[in-house]
Amino acid sequence: MSLEDQVCRLELAKRLKELGVKQECIFFWDKDGNLMEPTDPYKNPFIDFAAFTVAELGDILPSENLITRKRFNQKWNVWKILASEKEKSVEFEENNLADAMAKMLIYLITKGLVTP
Repeated sequence: MSLEDQVCRLELAKRLKELGVKQECIFFWDKDGNLMEPTDPYKNPFIDFAAFTVAELGDILPSENLITRKRFNQKWNVWKILASEKEKSVEFEENNLADAMAKMLIYLITKGLVTP
């Protein structure tokens, strides 16, 4: 499995930064879409986007009523049971678990259910 398969993709990383999620993580996407480690001498922290891992997103996401699972079609599902809204639950399915978790975090922030 490549490193790119273990972190959220650049598009989602940019959206999380726009929403005010702290950019504290192990890996970063640079402005050109290159995945970089913080020890890279060419990394500029002012233009990068946090490439959150599954573990990092797990620390950020609220744990109550949050469920993840892998389906037979090799897709990852992340869903949350929402008792306070008209919806009974919300679900995101992606090839990459970090992407599904990032989408869930974006949803929860934009709905005002969590703060960044």
